[in-house]
Amino acid sequence: MTAASSTRAERWMPGIRALRTYQREWLHADLLAGIVLAAILVPQGMAYAQLAGLPAVTGLYTTVACLVGYAVFGPSRVLVLGPDSSISPLILAAITPLLAGGDPKTAIALAGMLALLVGVTEIGLGLGKLGFVADLLSKEVQVGYMNGLARSRSSSGSCRSCSDSRRTPTLFSRRCACSSKVSTKRTRRRSSSA
Repeated sequence: MTAASSTRAERWMPGIRALRTYQREWLHADLLAGIVLAAILVPQGMAYAQLAGLPAVTGLYTTVACLVGYAVFGPSRVLVLGPDSSISPLILAAITPLLAGGDPKTAIALAGMLALLVGVTEIGLGLGKLGFVADLLSKEVQVGYMNGLARSRSSSGSCRSCSDSRRTPTLFSRRCACSSKVSTKRTRRRSSSA
């Protein structure tokens, strides 16, 4: 590999340079940081996958793949990367109308296609140097987005405590079972207080 091609490869894949200049003294601290990061991000990724209407194992694969991908393509050695709770309800909202019967394989395929489309769009925005557009969003718009997301999550009627995964294997059926149990309890309370 020539110096020019090495520099070009390192420009697009900074992980190559980090690996080339890695110092052995860093290994113990990096292993400890990796274990701690995995202990936090793996369960979090699995929970967010279920929140998005996908099987939990997809969150495991996604979390590990993202960390490996960032190690190769990411520009920072100290940045922590992980799943985001605000994306899961958006994925659920995007794929739910397209699901017929709540089939997990279809949900995985739709979420994967959505991820590829978003990735291609973001690469296009990056190549077009359009990152400044995010700076045009005022603080009020960002707060409104987060409040709307919280409100839609809290009013969806989903809960984990009353679901039985043996009887209701998918998030969609758990949500329906949960909602009906909650509404039945409310009806009973109203009728007993009257």
